[in-house]
Order: sequence, then structure tokens, then C-alpha cells
Amino acid sequence: MAPTKKDKTKEAKEPNRNPNKRLGEFLCENGTITNEELTEALEIQKQTGRKLGSILVDMGLLTEESLCEELSDRLDIPYFDLNSYFIDPKVVQVVPEHLCERYRLIALKKNKNKLTVAMINPFDDMALEDLRILTGLEIRPVLATPTAISRALAQAYGAIDYAETLIASLKTSSGRLDLKSRLYEMLERHEASKGDGDEEDK
Repeated sequence: MAPTKKDKTKEAKEPNRNPNKRLGEFLCENGTITNEELTEALEIQKQTGRKLGSILVDMGLLTEESLCEELSDRLDIPYFDLNSYFIDPKVVQVVPEHLCERYRLIALKKNKNKLTVAMINPFDDMALEDLRILTGLEIRPVLATPTAISRALAQAYGAIDYAETLIASLKTSSGRLDLKSRLYEMLERHEASKGDGDEEDK
């Protein structure tokens, strides 16, 4: 499973960088929030300097997912629900972990010279330029929620770290993998632990 239902009708493309309407106006016109709620949110934004979207989420007027769906409609950028998307660790590694953490993004799929990347801000020119330079690929940004990206990064790099640790533990002093002897060692330890348990049961 990949994008949400809305994504299936459109592919990742360059974001529309000149939307005709501001987010608040767009949300009021489609009935997502009222003018009074927008006024309250804008006042908070004026006092704190925070982004309007995050304020609306904190006010309980939107969820992260519904905000991304609204932005997807407004900006014509696909929204990917990462909770239902299989992320290939090999693709993730195309982008260094420190860059993913800095810009809050994760690589999703690679097709020839194009790399689809889930981002919380697909308009971050610095992030897009760094990605192009580092990967040498054409970047296709898509939307994803901050929570989903954080979770996906933790899972993806956690799996990568575990695999690297496992491989390192299976190497002999010469640096070669010795799966057979290591497997026997693990089986012996398992049998020994079973024996200890049997003695305790007696």
C-alpha cells in the first residue's frame, strides 16, 4: 500500500510555489474551520511566530493527517500515509541519516534518476538542493506528517543498525562471515539455557 486515496490520481511533481490562496482562507472557504477560529489562530501566530498549521492542530481543529490532506489539495502535492507504506531500507540509505534528521524527511522510492522523498516542508529549497547535490538525483517531494516521518526514520534506521550489528557479530577475526560456526554457537547456548530451565523445574 502506498499513498492515501487522494494520491492515487496524481504522481509526485514539483510543488505549486504560487498558490492563489493562503492556508487560512482556503480552510475557511471549504468549511474546515470558521472565520472566528481562523482569527483566533492568527492571533496566536502573531504572538508566537509559529506556523498556522501547527497552531490549528494544537487547537484541535485539525489532525496532522487532515492538515496534510488539505495542503495536498491546495498545493497539488501528493500526501503519503507512511503508516501504510512499506519503506525499503535500501532506498532510505540513499539519503544520509544526518540529512534526514536535519530536514525531517525520508526517501521512499527510487525510479531511475528520480527519488521520491517524504517531507514536512516540500518548499524547503535548501533541503531540496542538498538532496540533489548529495544524491545526484531529481527530487520529487511529497507530504507526510512530522509524527509519521519521525516514526519511519526510527524504524528504518533502527532496522539498518540492527542488521549491521548482526553482520558484525557474525564476522570472524579475519573479517569473513562464518555463519555455520556462529549458528552452532547460538544453538548450543539455546540448548544450555533450556537445560538450566529444566533443572530449575525439578
